[in-house]
Formats: sequence, structure tokens, C-alpha cells
Amino acid sequence: MSDPFLRSSGDVIPPAIRSVPPSFHDMLREAGVPQEHIDEFEALRERWSDLVADLGRALENSGFARHDPMGEGGGYWICWHLRDDGVMVTWAVTNDRSVEFGDAMSAIMHPTLMAVLIECGFEAELIPEGDEDAGSVLVTGHAGAPPE
Repeated sequence: MSDPFLRSSGDVIPPAIRSVPPSFHDMLREAGVPQEHIDEFEALRERWSDLVADLGRALENSGFARHDPMGEGGGYWICWHLRDDGVMVTWAVTNDRSVEFGDAMSAIMHPTLMAVLIECGFEAELIPEGDEDAGSVLVTGHAGAPPE
């Protein structure tokens, strides 16, 4: 699924997805985002909210920091609104190192995140080459959980 909100490095989607303020929806409508895209966004937010909360707890308990797009950066980033087939987890380097080390750090950290998530009991795999989100981690649920 393509991002209906035109991703950028300054993406400010709130990290706490359980309660998206109504003003956020108003902002999207005022920006001309079609209602169907807002509805898709809401459906994904609801569908993945428990998994996203579990992922955040597992990664932080494993010693990883959440990426702060408004701060120095550096850390994991959960992209729950981009895909229908799962939640994408990616790595962001600190802003001052992003040009020089960004690709190398992603190549190291994505498999590391995947291994940690599998160890924590999640179904996780690297997104294959040729996919729009290639190299990032796709998490589809908890290991052994019944399919939805």
C-alpha cells in the first residue's frame, strides 16, 4: 500500500497511535486528503494498534530507543500506516550522521532488529529486494498467534 500522506523525513505522525486527536483528521481534510484515505489510515491504526504497542515495549525493553523525528533522531521507527500486510520497523540514524552512515547503519540494524523481534516472539522478516520498502523489517504478528 502506498503512503497516502506523502512521507518525508519530517513525518510527524504521532507515535501514540491509540488516540489520534480529531484535529489531526481536520488537518488531513484541510490538506485535501480524500476521506477514503483517512478511513484507510484509521482502519490500519485500529488493526495494528496492539501489535505496535507490543513492538514498542519489546524494543525498548531490549535497549533500543524510539526515533524522534523532531529531535536528534537515531533509533527504531514503527511505520504502522504504510502497509496492509503488517507493520514495518525501520532504523533511523542520528541527523548528523545520516548522509555518511545511513545506508551502512540500516544494512546492519534492520537484520539486528529482525533478530531481536523474532527472539521476542514476533513473526518478522526482511522485506525483499524489489519491494518499495526493501530491507526494512515486516512484522505480521506474534509467533504462534492465530491468523486474523
